Amino acid sequence: MPVFGQKLSASISASAMSVELDIPSTAGCASRRLPSAQQLMHFFSFLAAGVLFLFLAFFIGLPALLLSPSKFALFFTIGCCLLLSAFAALKGWRAQMKHMLERERLPFSAGALAQQEQ
Repeated sequence: MPVFGQKLSASISASAMSVELDIPSTAGCASRRLPSAQQLMHFFSFLAAGVLFLFLAFFIGLPALLLSPSKFALFFTIGCCLLLSAFAALKGWRAQMKHMLERERLPFSAGALAQQEQ
């Protein structure tokens, strides 16, 4: 019976080692650290302002879309930019730009920015 227990233990430890090797190391990764209190304050401030502007866009600008489409466009654009800024404040401005300008995300980032310019 001890032989079976030793084999089982060796098998489990070998499986655990292979799983640990598959997980990428996050020791030097800045995106895996906990945000500071200031980052959280900026995140929630930008998030609240962005939600407020989107609320204004849909409940004030959208009903008045035929009379003044610029009001909806302005509120919606500011709301989207504030939401994007909220996540940039949480992740870090430089890290967010680097993330958005990666090769596989570049077409989507360009599309989102082009949408905001219209």
